[in-house]
Amino acid sequence: MGDDTFSGVVIEHDKSTSWKLLVRESNRTGELELEAAKPIPYDGVLRYTTESRAYVSYRKNSKFNLTPAEVVNYYIQKSDTASLKDQLYADAMERLEAVKV
Repeated sequence: MGDDTFSGVVIEHDKSTSWKLLVRESNRTGELELEAAKPIPYDGVLRYTTESRAYVSYRKNSKFNLTPAEVVNYYIQKSDTASLKDQLYADAMERLEAVKV
């Protein structure tokens, strides 16, 4: 279902909205994180992620410290995916475990 990219292992990419559900290594901790991400022109990347952050600026629209289920929920809400929530969650957890090995 997914393909490997330099930014992480993509589980699903909704090309109509540019949202991606992926597993990637955190630049801060080196830990594997589940993330729903969308590039925002001239602004960076909007992310909903399991990455742990002690402080997040009130100006930042991205959300951190989420559970994997919350990340999948955000992806479903923001994208035009036809995939089922349970299947996306199972794929995400499988990819997290497979990449750890």
